[in-house]
Amino acid sequence: MPTTRKRPRNAEATRKAIEAAACRHFMARPYDQVGLREIAQEAGVDAALINRYYGSKKGLFETAILPHFSIDILVQGDMSDFGRRVAGLILDPGHKQDFDPNRALLHSISSPEVGPMVAQALNDNAVADLSARIGGAEAGLRAALALAVLTGVDALYRVARLDTLTRADPEALKERLGALLQGLVDAGDPG
Repeated sequence: MPTTRKRPRNAEATRKAIEAAACRHFMARPYDQVGLREIAQEAGVDAALINRYYGSKKGLFETAILPHFSIDILVQGDMSDFGRRVAGLILDPGHKQDFDPNRALLHSISSPEVGPMVAQALNDNAVADLSARIGGAEAGLRAALALAVLTGVDALYRVARLDTLTRADPEALKERLGALLQGLVDAGDPG
């Protein structure tokens, strides 16, 4: 059995190491398959310290993962070009992040323990923020639909690598996705 490497005492650095390890594990596998011991081992701490800092695996998940369910980067800028701008960002292979919130979402949303917490965080953060930016009739519904489209396209394009999407002309894909998203954020009547 591998030994846990000891970390020098520094509570802030230790928390950061634990949360970074948690992000990697919760992004890579379903919540229910991730153990505190493996997170602790990667962070160089004892699993009991994780329980002391966060109370439980669920508490660690809440602290390390839920803040990432934000759309701050998406709602910066003029909303009149939201669709094309966000489509370009989602489809850009060069847009890399150390932590992929969509993978963590896909791995955790079906968990009876944290799934409801994830849904609530998405509603309270992503949907509420986008809704506030777009305003107008049914802003919450339009924001939730835009988030659903983004999550689904990202999951099928980047995570599952669906041939129909990955082989499509990138500009045509960006145009269609952009128009779909823009139609959702614009306040006009759908019919």
